Amino acid sequence: VGVLFIDLDDFKVVNDTLGHATGDQLLIAVAGRIAGALRADDTAARLGGDEFAALVENVQDPGAVEETATRILAALSEPIIVDGGSLQAVASIGITTTPEADTADALLRQADLALYVAKGAGKNQWRRYQSHLHSAMVERLELRSALDHAVNEGHFLLQFQPIVDLATDEAVGFEALVRWHHPQRGIIAPDEFIEVAEESGLIVPMGRWVLDQALHTVAQWRRILPRARQPYVSVNVSVRQFRQSGFVEQVKASLEYAGVPARALMLEITETLLMGDDEQIWADLAVLQELGVRIAIDDFGTGYSSLGYLRQRPIDVLKIDKTFIDDMVGSEQQLALVAGIVSLARTLNLTVVAEGIEDATHRLILAQLGCPLGQGYYYSAPLDATEALAWLRNPLPLAVA
Repeated sequence: VGVLFIDLDDFKVVNDTLGHATGDQLLIAVAGRIAGALRADDTAARLGGDEFAALVENVQDPGAVEETATRILAALSEPIIVDGGSLQAVASIGITTTPEADTADALLRQADLALYVAKGAGKNQWRRYQSHLHSAMVERLELRSALDHAVNEGHFLLQFQPIVDLATDEAVGFEALVRWHHPQRGIIAPDEFIEVAEESGLIVPMGRWVLDQALHTVAQWRRILPRARQPYVSVNVSVRQFRQSGFVEQVKASLEYAGVPARALMLEITETLLMGDDEQIWADLAVLQELGVRIAIDDFGTGYSSLGYLRQRPIDVLKIDKTFIDDMVGSEQQLALVAGIVSLARTLNLTVVAEGIEDATHRLILAQLGCPLGQGYYYSAPLDATEALAWLRNPLPLAVA
C-alpha cells in the first residue's frame, strides 16, 4: 500500500483574509477533488485542519503512488469558485509505501516526514520518503530551537541597502534587511530562516526588534546629517506581524521612542496581506498613512495584483520585483510590463521603486521609462549602519556595467 499526506499551502492566509466560512467551503471543494483523483479501491480522509490523507491499496508498482500524487496536484490546479470568487488550492504531498515501513505507525511517520520536506522544497509538489529525511527533519528542528535562542538573546543585525533617486544617483532612503548572526554558521540571510520564523511565530518579536533598531539607526543619521539629506528607512512587515493585536500602536510607540517623524518610516507589506476585503487591515493602513508613515507594496506583480486596491486604498509606493527588472533587457514583453507599471503608478500618483538594479543598462532603461527610484547592487550591496552613513556622505563609485 501507499500513503499520501496532503497539506494545503498558505491555507491560513485564506482563513485570515477571507474568513473561516470561506475556508470551510474551500476545504469541502478540495476534499471532493482529492477523492475524485483516486481509484475506486483507494481511501481519502481529512485528518484535521487543512491536512488530508490518501490510502492507495493493491500497489503493484511504487510508481503508481507517485502517479496518484501527480493526479491530485493536477486536480487542485484548476481554480476553485467559492462565493463567486476564484481561489487557488495549492498543496504539498508526502509519499511513502510499505517497502519502506512494516507498521502503520511507521508509514504515517514517514509520510509526515516526506510532507515536511515537500513543504520546505516549495509549493505544489510531492516528495517521496527517503531514509535521510530524518536528518533533514532534525536540522529543521535544531534551526527552530537556535532561532528561538537568537530571538531571546538578540543575535540579529541589520544591514541597509540604499534606495536611490535615479535622476541624481543620490540615496533618499534605505531598506533595512535583517541578518542572523549564528554562533557556528556565521551570518545567515533571511531566506534560510524567515519561513521557520513565520511557522513558529518568532517573526513577531523579531519584526518588533527590526522596527525598533531601524528607527534607532535612522534617528542617529538624521541627527548627524544636514536637514536636506535626511533619509527614510523602509522596513518589511510580515502578514503575521501586521495581524498581531496592537501593531499600529506599536509603530506609534517605536516612532515616539526613536524621536523621528512618521515620514522617516516606510512599511513594506506583501500583496498577500491585501487578499480579500478585511476592512480592519485597510483601517489600520489608513491610520498609519494618516500619521505620515508611507505604505509600500513589496514585490509588486508577483502575487495578488488588483487595480482596485491601488486606486482605492492607502498605498503610497510600488516596489517592482527584481525578476521583472532582470528580464526586461532581453524581453520586449517584460519591458512593456515594467513600463506599464511605471505609467500606472504615475497616473495613480504612486511612487515606484525598482528592485534589483544590477548594471548601468537597468538604470538607463528605468530612468528613460520615468521610474523615479531604485535599489540594487549597481549602487550598493547591503551595508551595516556605519558603512551606510559613510555611503550617504560619500557614495561609492558605481559598479561597472
